[in-house]
Amino acid sequence: MLDKTKEDILSQGTIAAATTVPSSPGGSECSIVDTSEIAQMALQCEAVFDASATADVLVHVRASAEGGTVATEWDTVDYTTIRIPCTAGSRVQITKPVWPDPTYLTVMVENTDAAYPVTSVVITRETQDVEPT
Repeated sequence: MLDKTKEDILSQGTIAAATTVPSSPGGSECSIVDTSEIAQMALQCEAVFDASATADVLVHVRASAEGGTVATEWDTVDYTTIRIPCTAGSRVQITKPVWPDPTYLTVMVENTDAAYPVTSVVITRETQDVEPT
């Protein structure tokens, strides 16, 4: 039996210019996703860009075998990266599939714009879970 679920894993009102939230993997701003019973997964990423913004938002997806809250328990290199393309003054949403091979995943959201904040940032996991019959 398969069960589809959707859950916000990060919701941030504002991310300042040239800032990453959380600043390191395992930070409290983002939920840790346990993929041990997930068959398929996608991340839905959305942000609202300032009217004068010129740079994209990067969603850094990190993997871990332990899944803890200490940065050293997480990979130092992204498992994958999702780019939210800048459209000044607009809300942009993109959904990307992520293969749930690692046992744990988390995200860090980087505002690459050096001058303008990004607002209403929400990362949602959409999963198809394997349920016992």
